[in-house]
Amino acid sequence: MGYGGLQESGNFRDYLNSINHNTVGLNYSASLMFKYPLGNNAAEGLAAQKLAQKRQAQIQSADLDRKIRSNVLVTLEALIRYRAALKKAREAVALYRRGYADENLRFRMGVSTIIDLITVQNRLSSAMITEVDSQLDYANAVVRLRFETGTLLIKEKDRYRVEMKRLIRIPDANSTS
Repeated sequence: MGYGGLQESGNFRDYLNSINHNTVGLNYSASLMFKYPLGNNAAEGLAAQKLAQKRQAQIQSADLDRKIRSNVLVTLEALIRYRAALKKAREAVALYRRGYADENLRFRMGVSTIIDLITVQNRLSSAMITEVDSQLDYANAVVRLRFETGTLLIKEKDRYRVEMKRLIRIPDANSTS
C-alpha cells in the first residue's frame, strides 16, 4: 500500500478530489510467490558431494599405491647398484693389500723406494675409505628398502621395536619380516 499523488487545496471538498479524479494517489499491490521443488535438491547435492569425496579418496589411495611401488622399485635398484659398488670396493682393497705387500717386499729387497711404498699405501688407504663409504651407502639402502616395504619395525601389542637383523639384511620378497 502506498500513496503516489498530491493535490493541494485550502478547501475541505478538494481533500477527496484525489480519490475521485485521476490523480495518482493511494495505491495497492499484492504478489504471491510459489516455489515447488521438483526434486530433493539438498539430498541429491549431499549425495553427489559424498560420491565426489569417495572418488577423491580412491584417487588418493591409488596415487599412494603408485608412489609406494615406485619408491620400492627405485630403492631396490639403488640397493643393487650399491651392492655392486661395495663388491668392487672390496675387490680393490684386496688388490691394493696384495700390491702393498708386494711393494713392501720389493722395498725390503732394495728394489723399490720408500716413495713407491708410501704411494701404494696411500692408494690402499683411499680404497679402504671407498669401501667404508660403499658399506655406508649399502647399509642406508637396506634400511631405506625396509622403510619403503614397511618391514623396518616390529609391532608388539602397542609398542614398536627394531631388530638388528632388519637393519643389516634385505627383506625377503615372500615374507613380512
